[in-house]
Order: sequence, then structure tokens, then C-alpha cells
Amino acid sequence: MKRDLFSGLVVASFALPLCLAFGAATGLGPAAGLLTSVAAGFVAALLGGSRVQVTGPSAVFIVVVTGIVAVHGIAGLALATLLAGVLLAGFGALRLAPVFRRLPEPILVGFTAGIGVTLVVSQLKDLLGLTAPRLPVELFSNLAALAGLVSGTNLAALGLGTLTFVGVLSAERLLPKVPWALVAVVAGAAAVSGAHVSVPTLGGAFGPLTLAFHPFDFSSLTYRGVVDLLPSAFTLAFLGAVESLLSAGVADGLIPARHSPRRELIGQGAANAVSALLGGLPANGDVGRTVANLRSGGRSRLAAVVHSVVLCLVWAFLGFLASSVPLAVLAGLVISAAVRLVDFREFRLILKTTRADAMALVTTLVLTVAADLAFAVISGLLVALLFFARGVADRAKTVPSTRPELAQLPPGVHVVDLNGAFFFGASAQFDEAIRPLLDRANTVLLRRMR
Repeated sequence: MKRDLFSGLVVASFALPLCLAFGAATGLGPAAGLLTSVAAGFVAALLGGSRVQVTGPSAVFIVVVTGIVAVHGIAGLALATLLAGVLLAGFGALRLAPVFRRLPEPILVGFTAGIGVTLVVSQLKDLLGLTAPRLPVELFSNLAALAGLVSGTNLAALGLGTLTFVGVLSAERLLPKVPWALVAVVAGAAAVSGAHVSVPTLGGAFGPLTLAFHPFDFSSLTYRGVVDLLPSAFTLAFLGAVESLLSAGVADGLIPARHSPRRELIGQGAANAVSALLGGLPANGDVGRTVANLRSGGRSRLAAVVHSVVLCLVWAFLGFLASSVPLAVLAGLVISAAVRLVDFREFRLILKTTRADAMALVTTLVLTVAADLAFAVISGLLVALLFFARGVADRAKTVPSTRPELAQLPPGVHVVDLNGAFFFGASAQFDEAIRPLLDRANTVLLRRMR
């Protein structure tokens, strides 16, 4: 029990700066990030399928969330998150976890790499210390707007953000058990308060950080709104399922325990629904926090519960201290998280394997950056499916049988041997084998060869 209590404190120190950064990056403010870790983290700890999983807001959701808010507003985000929770619970109830665990690697790598690229671009405004109004969500429009504002770059903010990004990534490789993100946030706030560095801050952008909840307004729930937000909800549910099951699988490899995929999806669904009802962000099981929990000795659900309780106490009694945190430092943290999303080694390996894998990877990456995330995933899967179908069809053979034991068949009866997979992709070979027999055959028997 003592180890779980200590681990909960350690994980909270890792999660706190990320909650502030992810909440600020979505435009909803740091309170939204903290609320998500408090509410969703607590519910998932009790109901999830892994006893060591830690749940909270994640970098992979930032791009989707900003897109939803830009089009449908905060009420639309709450409804999309609630629908995503229902979908996640449904995936678990229908035992669909194996589907998410067996998605093609090129699709996952291309998808997360595309999110990483989009996420970096979305943080350039705060990294440069620009005080312009909110920029367009679409990547190329965002870059065009930034090009016209770059002359107003705040060099102090750029220096703090770059130092945070480079320093956190480098230091985590040397001493991974130290909460370097928290160190960066404290150092940035000290620079603003003590050294009077003039940069945009969290308090200046979002006001004081106070404990508050924003219950879901059911009067905004309409049939048309549900239909319009279903694609976004599916994207959130898809991301939540993939990331949570991946994180739980990583945890299984570090301790002698096995999670329940079905229960994990149901627990994550409940966590997202509660987060939406209280005004929080989408959430999923996070690899970084889960690994920090295990390294600190956490071995039961108590550690994740303590992590949520500690964050709630910090939010209630020490939230005012966050006002001096520079936005550039938080942007540096988000960019470091975005870089970690990109598996550069796996990216290079996939490009060197089959043409089908490379095409699926590139298609998913390009469409994730240039178009809708759900459309990117579906398109990547279609490319992979088409190459798979062609490969199977190429191996399929349909030939007239010449076996001697068939010599006694009545006249006009012919037998065709089917070798390989017999499906729509092999229809051309089947047609070529059957057509010459049609003029002289009354009956054609198909025989599956093993």
C-alpha cells in the first residue's frame, strides 16, 4: 500500500504539467486538462481492465479536439466525448478489442506520425510567443497565417520553449525517473516571476486556475447534433481504444499480470462519459504515466486513484501558482510529446519493406496531415486491403482438373480445381478457367484443393 501511495504522488508530478499543457493546447484551458485526469483517471482506475493503467488527457487527442471545438464549439466537444464513451463501452461489450490490437502497423505508424506533425504546427504560435488571435485549425492555413506574423516573434518565449523541448527530450533519456516536465514548468514560472521575463503566460491567456466543473447541458442534445458529431466521436473512440490497449499491453510486458481488454474498453468508455458530463476532455490510458507508475512501484489500482486525488488537491489549493507558467514552455512540452509519437525507426523499416506497406503508411500520413483523421484511417485501411486482396488473388489458381480418377465421369461433366483463396479478388482467374468449358460442359463441379 505504501508503494502505491508513493507511486500515485510520483505519477501526479509527471501528469500535472502535461495536464496544463494539453488543456492549454486545446484552447479550453488548463482546468480542462486537470479535470480530465481527476474525473476520467479516477473512474478508469476503478473500472478499467488493467490494475496499473493510468488514464488522462493525451497528446493524440489535441488535434481532434481543436477541430471539433472550431466547428461545433465546447458543447459539441462535450457531446462528441460522451458519444465516444458510449462507443468505447460498446466496443468492449461486443468484444471488439482484438480488432484494435491487430490493426496494420503501417496504418498506426502513419497515423501517429501525421498527428505528431499537425501537433507541432499547432504549437508554433505559442512557441514563438505570438499574441495574435486563434489561428486556423487546418494545417496549411495555419502555416500561412503564421508566415504573416513571424516578424512579431518574442525571442524570450522562443528561447524558453526551445530549451524546454530540447531539454526535456534529452534529460528523459538520461534520468527517466525524474519528472522533467514539472521541472521545466517550475523553472519557466520562476523565470517570469523572479527574473521578470516578458512572455505570454497561462494566467494571461486563460485567467486564474480555479477548481470548477462545467456539467453537460442536456438541452444541447439533439438528433441532428448527434448525427453531425458521430464521425468525430468515432475518431475519438478509435484513438482511445488503440492507445489504451497499447498502454495496457506495455504494462503487461513489465509486470507479471494480464489485463482484460474487454473490461478496459468498457472502463475507458465510462471514464470518457464522466469526463464529458463534468466538462472535461477525451481521455485514454497513457503509456508514459503507466510506465512511471510501474517504475515507482505501483502495483494496484490505488496508485492511479491517488494520482487523481493529488491532482484534485493541487488544483484546489495551489492552482493560483500556475498563472505565471509561460505558454511557450507548455508548447515545448506538447512538441516533445508530439515528437515521441513518431516512431522514426519503425517508419524507416516500413518504407523499406513491401510496396503495399509503404503505400498504406504514406497514404495515412499524408491524409492525416492534409485531411480529416477518420478519413485518413479509413483510406489507409482501404489501401492495405486492396494490396492484400491483390496478393491473395495472385496466389489463387483455378484450373481444369486432369486427375485420372475423373475419367469415368459422364460426358459433359467437368471438374475445376480451386487452389488458394477463393474470393472476389480471384474472380478474373476463375472466369479464365471456366469460360473455355462453357461451350462443351453441361455441368461444372468445383473442387477445393487442400
